[in-house]
Amino acid sequence: SGKLLDEIFKEVKPGLSAYKDPKEAAESLKPLMEAAVKTVPASLRKCTLVALKATAGLRRLGVDQAERHLAAVREYLGQYPFHMEKDAVEIMAGSDEGVFAWITVNQLLGRFNEGAGKTVSIMDLGGGSTQIVFEPSASSLALAPSTQRYTLKMGSKTYELYQNSYEGYGLNRAREQMYEVAAENADPSSPVQHPCVPTGHQEVMQLNGQQYTFIPRPEPSFEACYTYAKQILNKDKECPLKPCSFNGVFQPHISDPQVFSSDMYAFSYFYDRTQLGAPQPELTVADFQERAAKACTAPGTDADKKTHCADLSFMRALLAHGYSLKDSQKLKIAKKIDGFETAWALGAMVTLMKNVKISCS
Repeated sequence: SGKLLDEIFKEVKPGLSAYKDPKEAAESLKPLMEAAVKTVPASLRKCTLVALKATAGLRRLGVDQAERHLAAVREYLGQYPFHMEKDAVEIMAGSDEGVFAWITVNQLLGRFNEGAGKTVSIMDLGGGSTQIVFEPSASSLALAPSTQRYTLKMGSKTYELYQNSYEGYGLNRAREQMYEVAAENADPSSPVQHPCVPTGHQEVMQLNGQQYTFIPRPEPSFEACYTYAKQILNKDKECPLKPCSFNGVFQPHISDPQVFSSDMYAFSYFYDRTQLGAPQPELTVADFQERAAKACTAPGTDADKKTHCADLSFMRALLAHGYSLKDSQKLKIAKKIDGFETAWALGAMVTLMKNVKISCS
């Protein structure tokens, strides 16, 4: 299946969806494209693929605005000496986003090589959506709707995957929902007490066209914040096809060894929120509760940490309540594997290269 020899990883912030002007959004990619020009030898640029895959954040702008952004990006990338396919610039389907991340991690771990053992599962937590992808037993996958099954050929082997992208359950959107619950019966002209705001902080948010100021409760409480996190998962929603994870979505029991038995990797915001200070590359589901409780009760004025009570409470709820993982379940929290990024970009590139025939001659 090939081995990744080198990569240049560079990121720019904010993302495209933060820009109102499409031209400005496109031009924000300049540092990335300049890095690409600098890295790729002139003789190979015409046969080097360039692509931009947007995620849930851009979807939330609405179809028309998102398409204006993408059109501006196509025009901008067209000024560079790389090869661009017709569908190179697009909003990814949620199913692709998760599967591309699954390909990345298993590729970096060498799990597509002959005799390499079982593939691993992945949990990717973005800002607007979250994905879970794993290779379950054939009997449990047979129950899944076609929209949640993904057939993938890598080398000589075919993989039958379960995947789901939960729109609206990325970390930023989930946090918003946790505040919306408190705002339902609140008066926006007065500060609203919220258990997810730690002592010493306040959170000002625009919700449903109104501005709310959220302040801490007199007594900090992880349990109260956790209640909001569990509430937005809609675990009680009707489950038309059992078993369900949350919000009425079918998902094989990932905690059942008969369904799935292999390592679990979690990254993106899972990494960003848990690996501050002394990194701990393996955490149990119980560790998320411990960290959330600490974030919810620790007083302070560090602006970078004011969302950590809500964020870690949601992660704990997603894993324990949403996916029904046991407290003892271990998760490998990885930003890199062997020095390479665990993001979905490598998986997208591998897929692109399989489907495009291009020559440098």
